[in-house]
Amino acid sequence: MSEENSRIFFHGTQPIVDKPVGSGADFFRLQPGESAVVSFLLKDERDIISIYEHFWPGPGGEGGRSYTCIRDNCPLCIAGNNPRYVSFAPIYNHDKKQVEIMRMGIKFWKNQVELFKEYGSFTDRAYKIKRTGSGFDTTYTPMPKDPGSVEVPEIPEDQMPDIMKLIVAKSKEELSGIVGGASSGSMPGEDSESPY
Repeated sequence: MSEENSRIFFHGTQPIVDKPVGSGADFFRLQPGESAVVSFLLKDERDIISIYEHFWPGPGGEGGRSYTCIRDNCPLCIAGNNPRYVSFAPIYNHDKKQVEIMRMGIKFWKNQVELFKEYGSFTDRAYKIKRTGSGFDTTYTPMPKDPGSVEVPEIPEDQMPDIMKLIVAKSKEELSGIVGGASSGSMPGEDSESPY
């Protein structure tokens, strides 16, 4: 696989090549028991960016970080580290009055699919998102608000976060070095306690 092909991500069901430019937003975070009201800043539900991602523990099992899976002959997969499916979407956090990036695992997005089936969309309303649990036992529960009950400010296109910059895959050689013990740090928005 060529270097260009090793950096493919999935956008909806269509593969796209990364084009990093700048992120421009914080990650959405809640502590156990906290909640926040958010709105999805998507033109369409298909604008959610999804990837397969590895969580690789840090030295001595402390901390760690996530790496985008390159899929074909991925050194982390070969080392037995199974990737998980995560998705990213821009949101407006009404509590903090700012644009953020939501990074969630498949359990959360399965809930959103059910809401889509029920309402025909999940971008037409705000949600109260509540976090329960911690670590690998964390659940984020979306509770839909009535459409129009929360006003979403108009966000200029140039102020929208560039999520693609944050999920740029490392090369096969770089990932091989990580397997060999050269990992450190964490992805923006990630804590070592929880993969999502």
